[in-house]
Amino acid sequence: MKVRSLARLCAGVFACICTAPLWGESAPPDAAALPTGALTRAESLRLAEAHNARLAAAAWRIEAAAGRALQAGLRLNPELEVEVEDLGGTADASAVGDSVTTARLGQRLELGGKRAARTRLAEAETELERWDVRRLQQDVRHDTARAFAAVLTAQERLRLVQEAGTLAQRLVDTVAERVQAGKDAPLELSKAKVAAASRRIEQQRAAGALQAARSTLAAQWGAVTPTFTHAAGDLTAIPAVPALDSLLAALDGNPDLARWATATAQGTAAVALARAGRLPEVTLAAGAAWSAADDEATFLVSASVPLQFFDRNQGALCEAQALLRQVAAERRAVEAELRAALVALYQDFSTAQEESRSLAGELLPEAGKAMEAARQAYVQGKSGYLEVQDAQETLFAAQMQYVDALSACHAAAATAERLSGQVLIR
Repeated sequence: MKVRSLARLCAGVFACICTAPLWGESAPPDAAALPTGALTRAESLRLAEAHNARLAAAAWRIEAAAGRALQAGLRLNPELEVEVEDLGGTADASAVGDSVTTARLGQRLELGGKRAARTRLAEAETELERWDVRRLQQDVRHDTARAFAAVLTAQERLRLVQEAGTLAQRLVDTVAERVQAGKDAPLELSKAKVAAASRRIEQQRAAGALQAARSTLAAQWGAVTPTFTHAAGDLTAIPAVPALDSLLAALDGNPDLARWATATAQGTAAVALARAGRLPEVTLAAGAAWSAADDEATFLVSASVPLQFFDRNQGALCEAQALLRQVAAERRAVEAELRAALVALYQDFSTAQEESRSLAGELLPEAGKAMEAARQAYVQGKSGYLEVQDAQETLFAAQMQYVDALSACHAAAATAERLSGQVLIR
C-alpha cells in the first residue's frame, strides 16, 4: 500500500463523516386560535394544554433525552491510525524512499455489559423526563384552573361593587331630596357624596383587578392580551370534593409520587453501570507496515488493556449507591409532604365550604333585610343617614366575604385536583 493510497482512504473516511445527515429541526407550533366571546373552564384548560409555552419547551426535553438514549446504545467507533516513519530528517531531508508507513485499524471492546447498562440508564432518564412533563401538565392545569376561578371571582367582585355604587348613588339622591325639603342637614348630603365617590374608586380598582386576572388567564395559552369577553361559570356552584380517604388513596397516581419508581430504576441502572465500569476495556488492532526501501509489507496484530491498579471505578460506584439510597429517602419525604398538604388543603376547603354555606343561608339574607329596613325607616324619617350607610356597608362586607369564601372553595378544589389527579370540577 502506498502513502498516497492511504491518504486517499483517510480523506474518504473524513468525507463520509462530514457529510453524515444531522437531526432536522421541527417546525414551530401553529399559533393558538384566540378565544372570543364567553370562555368556559373546559375551553381554557384545552387551550392551555395545547398552547402553553412551558409545555412546548418541556416536550423538547423528552426529544433530547431520547437522543441521549440513542447515543448511549451506539457501539464505539473503530479507530484508524496511519503513521509514517523516516519521512525525512536533518541528515537527508529527501529520504522519502526510506520511509516506513504503518496503518492500524483498532476497535475498543466494552466488557461487563457497559453498553447495555448505559442504555438502561439513558432509557430510565428518558422515562423520568416524561414523568416530569406529566408533572408540568398537571401544574399548567392547576394554574389555569385557579386563574379561571380568579376571573370568575373578579367578575363577581366588580358586579357587587357596581351594585353597591348604584345603591350609594340612590342614597345620594334620597338625601338630596330630604335636604332640599329641610328634613336633613347639608352635612348628610356631603357624607353621602363621599361614600358614592368611594364606591366609584372601588369600581375602578375592581375593574383593574378583573383585567389583570383576565391577562393572567390568557397568558396560560400564550396570548398577550385577553380576547374573550368574560368567563362563563357559576362561582356559587361549590365543587364537590371526595372524602379525604379517597383523595389520599389517589395520591399514588400523582406524577410527583409516581415518578419515583422510575427514579429508582434510574438509580439502579446507574449502580449497574458503575459496577460494569470496574472491568477494563480491551482494544484490539490489526494492520500492516509497508517499507518503501524494501517494498515489503508486514502484518501487525496488537491488543491493549489498562492495568487497573489504582482506579477501579470505586468512587463512581460509591456515589451511585449513595444516590440510589437518596432516591428512596426523597420518595418517602415527598409522600409525607403530599399527604400533609392534602390534609391541610382538605381542612381549608371544609372551612371555606362551611363559611360560604353559613353566609348564603343566614348572614346575607339578614343583612339584606336589615339594609332594606334601614332604607325604609330613613325615607319615613324614623332613622338617620348613618343607619342606612351602616346597613349598606354591612351588606357589602358580607357579600364580599361570601365571594372570598367561594373563591377559596374553587382554589382548593383546583389544588385537590392537582394533588390527587382526579377531575373534581367539570
